[in-house]
Amino acid sequence: MIARPALAGLAAVAILVACAGPAGPAATGPSDSPPREVALRNPGFEADPIPGSHCAPQWECSAHSDPFSYAYVIDESAPSAGKRSLRIERVRNEPWGLITQAITDPKLRGAKLRFSMNVRTEGATGEGGGPYFFAHGRGGLRVGHEQRVVNGTTGWQRMTMEFRVPAATEVFEVGACQFGPGRVWIDDARLEVLELAPGTKTPV
Repeated sequence: MIARPALAGLAAVAILVACAGPAGPAATGPSDSPPREVALRNPGFEADPIPGSHCAPQWECSAHSDPFSYAYVIDESAPSAGKRSLRIERVRNEPWGLITQAITDPKLRGAKLRFSMNVRTEGATGEGGGPYFFAHGRGGLRVGHEQRVVNGTTGWQRMTMEFRVPAATEVFEVGACQFGPGRVWIDDARLEVLELAPGTKTPV
């Protein structure tokens, strides 16, 4: 399990910080309606890379202690959709790396969400990689954490996890994790609202 510190904006200082960007608007509905999407930024990694940046645009990349121990590369060789995917590859001996995006919408506290992405792996001899969720409470304390991983060498597959955002959440992150050697590709990230928090009205 990854022990995550707070985001920089929450005033907790630590080596690993995943910075919050502007939150995408949440489109939610009643529990008996089809899932509605929360807008992620650059979910398919189609945006052009930023020169000099080691991460995909609109995402935050980090690692256990050495931020450059994992490479995050826009890859056009074999995406699952569109023209590009993102490749995560360990290049120095650190146990894990992350690529995340922060969501700060208070209307999602207590809601049940589904996060999914396409994942494939090559030579992932550790735990592997896959979708990731981490919730920060007041003062940066961890209040929620979920992840799913696959290892070995696999073709593209849709990996999904469902979770309820803790009521104490100030900001949460979704993205992908990789544990250990090898390569993990991710593409077509999607965040959906399955159920509103009890007592929450559907926003207009």
